[in-house]
Amino acid sequence: CNQNKSDCFYQTYSSGVDAVREWYRFHYINILSRLPDNFTSLEENKLGNFIFNCRFNQASCNQANYSQFHHPIYGNCYTFNGENNSNLWMSSMPGIDNGLSLTLRTEQNDYIPLLSTVTGARVMVHGQDEPAFMDDGGFNLRPGVETSISMKKEALDRLGGNYGDCTSNGSDVPVTNLYLSKYTQQVCIRSCFQESMVKECGCAYIFYPRPKHVEYCDYRKHDSWGYCYYKLQDAFSSDRLGCFTKCRKPCSVTSYELSAGYSRWPSVKSQDWIFQMLSLQNNYTIKNKRNGVAKLNIFFKELKYKTSSESPSVTMVTLLSNLGSQWSLWFG
Repeated sequence: CNQNKSDCFYQTYSSGVDAVREWYRFHYINILSRLPDNFTSLEENKLGNFIFNCRFNQASCNQANYSQFHHPIYGNCYTFNGENNSNLWMSSMPGIDNGLSLTLRTEQNDYIPLLSTVTGARVMVHGQDEPAFMDDGGFNLRPGVETSISMKKEALDRLGGNYGDCTSNGSDVPVTNLYLSKYTQQVCIRSCFQESMVKECGCAYIFYPRPKHVEYCDYRKHDSWGYCYYKLQDAFSSDRLGCFTKCRKPCSVTSYELSAGYSRWPSVKSQDWIFQMLSLQNNYTIKNKRNGVAKLNIFFKELKYKTSSESPSVTMVTLLSNLGSQWSLWFG
């Protein structure tokens, strides 16, 4: 409800599960907002508790190949080969043996039951200069399964200016980039919503980066921020805030086309010795066996990429050429 309790926001759900999760999510946001900026999780730097094994291009990975960040829903996440990593690797050949191979711990002992109802892990492929929006572009890994993802890079170059409504780097978009990364439409849309949140509600939504000198929303300090947020979210979804209009598409876009294959892992014949080796290697007993591990392979299908470029159907040269031909024809 608002501050003087004269108006309230009501939301109806067709599923009790969704209603309970939204209720818990709201209170979870208030808990996260109370953590200090320099708070470090006890599990934050223990990469081996999540990634049992890692190989890239037939060589072993280490801590230097990863950077860590915290996602409000999925918890501790790790970016492999990001732009901030000290040791960047490149693929020299296509194929499953020359890509990234991971063995992940997917045991559910550490899960928060009301926050995420999915078993497994969440993975996303994105550019090095782009943030990872796990809710939009990620996919789930199933425990006890080896998932093989083949990638194919695609690039799209749009014509801006008089030919189309796109932006080269976002400098001409009236929204401040809060992510300090390459301009993308999703970056702009989230930054736009956060700007509206700060302006209308007086605090920042914890799922997105906050501007300087602004506090995250917490009902101990902002007792009616929930009412303001849900009203704002409703206006955002229907584009009454204008974020989707302001945030134009970038003129150059790079994406990855993914194809997936699945197989049971480990096999019945090999599971005993594999679980024994994983337990010895990581000094950790895998209690749930098949539900406690998942295997992932990500590799380039071929080391070439497709580029789609827009070009004007009539340029000044072709226009003058056509005019010259018409003049010659009719005067002749």
